[in-house]
Amino acid sequence: MDYAKTAEALLKALGNEENIKTVTHCMTRMRFVLYDETIPKDETVKSIPGVLGVARQSGQYQVIIGNDVPICYREFMKLGAFGSGAGMEKEQPVHRKVTLKTIVNGIIDAISGSIAPILPMIIGCGMIRLLGTILQLFGVSDTLPTFQIIQIIGDAGFYFLPIILAASAAAKFGCSPGLAMALTAVLVHPNLIGMFAQGNTSFLRLPVTATTYSSTVVPALLTTWLLSKTEPFFDRVMKGWVKTIFKPTLILLIGVPLMLVVAAPAGAFVGNGLAYSMAWMQETMGGVTLMLLSALTPLIVMAGIHYALVPSCLTNLGTIGFDTILGPIMLASNLAQASAAAMVAWRTRNKDLKALATTSSVSAAVAGITEPALYGVTLRLKKPFIASMIGAGAAGLFAGIVGLRNYALVTPALVSMVQFISPDIPQNIFYAGITAVISVVVTAVMTLVLGWEDPEEAPDTEEAADTEKASDTEKDDREEAEKIPQDTFTSPLEGTLIPLSQVKDETFASGVLGQGVAVVPDKNEVYAPCDGTVTMIFDTKHAIGFKADSGMEMIIHIGLDTVQLNGKGFEPVVAAGQKVKRGELLLRFDRKLLMDEGYDITTSVIVTDMQPFQRLELLAESGNADKSTRIIRGMNQEEDK
Repeated sequence: MDYAKTAEALLKALGNEENIKTVTHCMTRMRFVLYDETIPKDETVKSIPGVLGVARQSGQYQVIIGNDVPICYREFMKLGAFGSGAGMEKEQPVHRKVTLKTIVNGIIDAISGSIAPILPMIIGCGMIRLLGTILQLFGVSDTLPTFQIIQIIGDAGFYFLPIILAASAAAKFGCSPGLAMALTAVLVHPNLIGMFAQGNTSFLRLPVTATTYSSTVVPALLTTWLLSKTEPFFDRVMKGWVKTIFKPTLILLIGVPLMLVVAAPAGAFVGNGLAYSMAWMQETMGGVTLMLLSALTPLIVMAGIHYALVPSCLTNLGTIGFDTILGPIMLASNLAQASAAAMVAWRTRNKDLKALATTSSVSAAVAGITEPALYGVTLRLKKPFIASMIGAGAAGLFAGIVGLRNYALVTPALVSMVQFISPDIPQNIFYAGITAVISVVVTAVMTLVLGWEDPEEAPDTEEAADTEKASDTEKDDREEAEKIPQDTFTSPLEGTLIPLSQVKDETFASGVLGQGVAVVPDKNEVYAPCDGTVTMIFDTKHAIGFKADSGMEMIIHIGLDTVQLNGKGFEPVVAAGQKVKRGELLLRFDRKLLMDEGYDITTSVIVTDMQPFQRLELLAESGNADKSTRIIRGMNQEEDK
């Protein structure tokens, strides 16, 4: 996958740099905050190669990429200065009516947008903590300097979490990261902790509540948010050297007391309240709480609001050393997705679906990355999605009954099961194993019981028979095709050629994906444009990636917005990785069905990589075309001369 081209197409679809306020990424999706959320069209974004899906949630426009999201994010960040305030003076955010929904969405956006960038730190420190626990189980003394340093590494990220989170939140809220870190550093200063050890204290006779702020989330978020609201005032009233000297001084002198007296205690109250609320739900309803949360986890992930549970988890990890909500429900849900995808891979007759289901099942089981399985397999087939919710719910019920605990904030999967190891409760890891087995087994059984409508694929035996029965005319066509140079693409469809610029989709018409032509087909078949290899067949079968033996790469995108059909009306007769000859049948599609459903059947034929050639020559952009019509040719400078 060429994520440089994905990033370029994504930038264009989102309204270019001036419409992007901030961009971050989590484990599987890029999270955009846009000035105008009406600009991107969901189906256009979904049609971009490399994009699995989109979600609008919590004030964010979320683009789901999958396991390769860090690669796509790096390519995207090369295209502009996102998140640095670029464009803010040109266009101010749209003011919306304040409602309970917008407030809740804003809070979730603040939490997810601030925590997502520091998740690698949290995961790394959590795993180091677990390493110390495992070493103790093997009899390593906690007095050894090496062991103590390992413990320090694991604890550092959590002890100084308010400072680290403040820097991330400052980028999210658009205020000074240095001042945000200085303010929150006060909360974990050793001398303040020593004062709190003696009880409540005061500042200018204002009461300061003694509490512990290490490992907390909400106080740092609230303090940084207040900074983002007050800092612009000082920027307006102060200029020059006065601003340089007195702005940070006054912010600290005013901000620290305000934080200690109001913001931090309020934040600690909220954070502890969330943790206590979760604990109360478990004590009141027992395993039913985890059963419901585990079953609903895929929907929570789809909405992108699973980060709302992170503050409660971090509070518990920092105070009592373990959590009983987030880790168990994610373990149940992740392995349920893996199991459902594995069953589909085992029973499906569709080669493309089998390949996708296999890789996505491994991804979910080994690394806990479920979006490929969720969007590419279970949700697409519907019934396996229901089966995964049933399996996760059953596993969650067991986890809730036995009180399963996780001791680190790490995405639960087979390789991270160590997060359930406890020196005090040896059976906890066995509870985790049983939870995993229940999730896998129940989901597998329910997937097979409920079944699914398997996308049909023409058997290879039929293809071989069709080849043997080829008519004399078809043989003549192949002989004629062999005379066409390999630097030339022929039309993959029969119909009427039109310039790519006339396609009624800006992503294709603008040429951002590459040069090419479009065909309005009058038949139901797609042919190979030259000798080469099928590089990819999209999950929804509406597009095919192709690489010529000459090196050029092409995408054939059938119709506009046809991704919404989820494969209905499309029947590939080749598989990804298969070698083909020019004019060989690649795919059948139902033109009448597409038009009856209201779709534009204009098919874009785009060269996405012209290497090893230096430029392209469009040989035909109008008139009638059949599979022998030459449409595109790769050229070098020597040929120009």
